[in-house]
Amino acid sequence: MVDAILAVAVIGSVAVLGYFSNIMFEKTRIPDSIWLILFGLVVAWLGALPTSGLLVFAPVLAAIALAVMSFEYGLRADVSVFIHSLPRASLLALLNISFAMVAVGLVAHAFLGLDIVRSLLLGAILGGVNFTPVSGLLAKARMKDELKNFLYVEDVLSDTLSFIFAMIFISIYTLAGSADPIQTISYGFGIGIAVGLVLGAIKLYTSSLTKGKPYGYILTLGLAFLAYAVTEWFSGNGIIGAMVYGLLLGNAKKLPRQVGRLREFSASPFLKKFYSEISLFLRAFFLVTLGTIAIGTLNDTWIWGILILAALIIVRIPAVELALVRKPATHQEMWIMKSMLPKDLGAIVLVLIAASKGVVGFESLLGIVFIVIVGTVLYSTIASYVVTRGQLASKVVKDYKYEKLAERKAWKKYAN
Repeated sequence: MVDAILAVAVIGSVAVLGYFSNIMFEKTRIPDSIWLILFGLVVAWLGALPTSGLLVFAPVLAAIALAVMSFEYGLRADVSVFIHSLPRASLLALLNISFAMVAVGLVAHAFLGLDIVRSLLLGAILGGVNFTPVSGLLAKARMKDELKNFLYVEDVLSDTLSFIFAMIFISIYTLAGSADPIQTISYGFGIGIAVGLVLGAIKLYTSSLTKGKPYGYILTLGLAFLAYAVTEWFSGNGIIGAMVYGLLLGNAKKLPRQVGRLREFSASPFLKKFYSEISLFLRAFFLVTLGTIAIGTLNDTWIWGILILAALIIVRIPAVELALVRKPATHQEMWIMKSMLPKDLGAIVLVLIAASKGVVGFESLLGIVFIVIVGTVLYSTIASYVVTRGQLASKVVKDYKYEKLAERKAWKKYAN
């Protein structure tokens, strides 16, 4: 049983530490995620919160964090830049998860004794990327906004692909039949876009009625949660639903004049700041939870987690190189993108789902998955910090020929 006062104290400490860790990041460039994960380890060591309880709560925490952060990203993103980033980001997400499935599958089959299906299932679970743990670092990275958008869009697509491939391999293992991945992806994205657009249009159309009324920001956030929940309820991609809702609100002024009053809504700087601070708190709580559950999931197979971590780091390099062929970028930007492969609690959730569906032996893999999650977060933060501080910033990749006029314009717009 968790002591209520102690739980409130931990939550308050997380908020305070999240604030000061961000200030320390500004001053020292030491990633705030490191401090937050260490605090989580201290909380677990002191026994302030039960690890088993947090593990059960992980899916709820992940859903809340994803809903708010997806909405907040959509709110501040430029829809034209997002669409421009989609083709290459899709290629990057597909290459990264495909290479990861092969690499992790080989390690799991050779050293963990898993059969081919379960090995590929573990690769699908660990092949996705989620930038929630390092979003603060990524937001302040010395990169063109266009390249940052590749990573944000990859986050959305990779999370979807990881879930879909995991479900396919679970279905194959349990002989429940296999799904059509193309149809599943299209349906998931279609539902998400539709729900996001509908709720966004409702919010924009009624903005004149709620303007100046108290608690308007809470109403906007409530609709973001509904966009995520309703999309998931219809077996769609909740991240897409919340993000499209945010994109519509953040880009209302760019809508065609024919839509009339839908263009009247304007996402003020204060509105964006309000949601960014909520996002900061959820991210801080997320990282502390990640550190707290460490002690309860580690076992004697941790060495294979290190080996899988190394394999994921290696295969990320060719995935980025291939996805960004003929794309002008500095060496610094390229290496930051190559180092960005963080995982999140969603991987643990997928392992628990696989175990609940009857996949034998997956409960014992929680320690390995946790090593990979924390390892990728630390690697991404430290590697990005080292690259940014190094001399690579002054070196520029040779100029490439532009593929088309649109790319030429985009490059001029986002060039330093």
